[in-house]
Amino acid sequence: MRYNFQKLKNTIADFCKITNIMVVLYDEQFRFMYGYPQKNNPFCEEVRKSEHLTQKCTECDNFALEYCRKKKSTFIYRCHMGMLEAVTPIMDDDTPIGYLMIGQVTTERDKKAIIDIVTTMPNDSNIDKQKLIESLSSITSITTEMLSSITNILEVYAYYLLSKDIIQPFRTELEISIKKYIKKNLCSPELSLSSICQAFSISRSTLYNLSNTSFGMGISDYIRYCRIDHAKTLLQQGNMSIQDISATCCFSSPSHFTRTFKQIVGMYPKQYMQQFKPIK
Repeated sequence: MRYNFQKLKNTIADFCKITNIMVVLYDEQFRFMYGYPQKNNPFCEEVRKSEHLTQKCTECDNFALEYCRKKKSTFIYRCHMGMLEAVTPIMDDDTPIGYLMIGQVTTERDKKAIIDIVTTMPNDSNIDKQKLIESLSSITSITTEMLSSITNILEVYAYYLLSKDIIQPFRTELEISIKKYIKKNLCSPELSLSSICQAFSISRSTLYNLSNTSFGMGISDYIRYCRIDHAKTLLQQGNMSIQDISATCCFSSPSHFTRTFKQIVGMYPKQYMQQFKPIK
């Protein structure tokens, strides 16, 4: 997607100032685009001093975004530390082109449960549990009814971003055609910059410029992101090995696939797949 950064920045800041809740924009590949405020609250800053807990935060965000992408509707949930969060898709017709996430908030009853989580979690040399508990006062406290109302407004805001062209989906025929071509040939090792140029009779410089403008990255990176997105779908289904998924998505080796997946998604393929296993 493309966006007017200054207008986006101003309206996200306005939303946060009215609700006193952090707002974050992600693109269709779950990449962070912009958030306000730009610094986490003191509680989350303390949590992220732990590498293990930071990993949990990433897993929680990715699961929520993936669930929202699949359902194409707002998803309200609790993070691994017990705080309430929500994510809503920015829809272009029937396709999510981005996501708005809000958090982190609590109810008064939640705070006791969060204190229990903190006191019973394993000791970590980077975490001061008492300081973490004290920083709970920095978290916005609301009722679940208020959160529901705020997410309703968030859905209206997502529509507003599109209707005012603050966020714009892919629109030109060439952009749409190239996107369809990549999707159709995603599992072919022949898919490359050269094959796309040949298919559409365009120069490399034209493709480079179009990709950076429309996809927000170079064409090779975009193909890689699309293949990882396809791999995520296969991992959710759970009926293929990581080695087979690596080959299907045209990675040179399982280790190359694993490194790329971790770099883009924030966790290893096996960790991602385990999130979607049914609870026995």
